[in-house]
Amino acid sequence: MADNGRLTVDQKMKVVLFYAETKSVVATQRRFRANFGTRWSPCKQAIYRLCQQFETNGSVLEKKRPRPASVRTPAHIEAVKTCVEKL
Repeated sequence: MADNGRLTVDQKMKVVLFYAETKSVVATQRRFRANFGTRWSPCKQAIYRLCQQFETNGSVLEKKRPRPASVRTPAHIEAVKTCVEKL
């Protein structure tokens, strides 16, 4: 597992590959543990979600979510100044 608690891209690819070969969640989990030398494995929902994502998008990478752009207009700057002055 990556440092942030998520599967790495390599682990995601292997999960999809193992499930495609075995068509079994339990066998996929066992092969995952053996391949990566861990005591944990992805849950059933994670395996299904990764396989469905691969079938629909052709990739196991997550889409980047667009962030709303923050705009510094004179009106916004003035509004912030007035809020700060009140404190």
